[in-house]
Amino acid sequence: MPEPPLSIVWRCQLDVSTYVALGQQIEVGEQACPECEQRLSGWGGYWRWVRVPGSERLWIRRCRCSRCRRSHALLPEFLLERRLDEVWVIGHALALSITNGLGLRPVAERLGVPMTTARDCRRRFRVNAMV
Repeated sequence: MPEPPLSIVWRCQLDVSTYVALGQQIEVGEQACPECEQRLSGWGGYWRWVRVPGSERLWIRRCRCSRCRRSHALLPEFLLERRLDEVWVIGHALALSITNGLGLRPVAERLGVPMTTARDCRRRFRVNAMV
């Protein structure tokens, strides 16, 4: 049975709006397989949503290793797997909630996200943080 796909975070010098504007023309540069270090080749991609002021769809490149046959999603560094918001929004929500002691509603209002987003950020952090 083949291994599940992996996500590779790549250093993206573009902001979200520029990345979105490029659509499927986005260039990610040469990448290596994290399993066997073989050069990866293009393997299509998929559209996903990101919440910026409003919601935008952006193209996530996929690639595949010719040696180990695994496919990989190439996420720009401003995104996380299965999260609608940018990394900085999630980090800021955690900082405001945990270090500043703000409640979830004030955090959500300050960041312009739903209260459930602020709650989920904090909940995931608590579950995954080392105690």
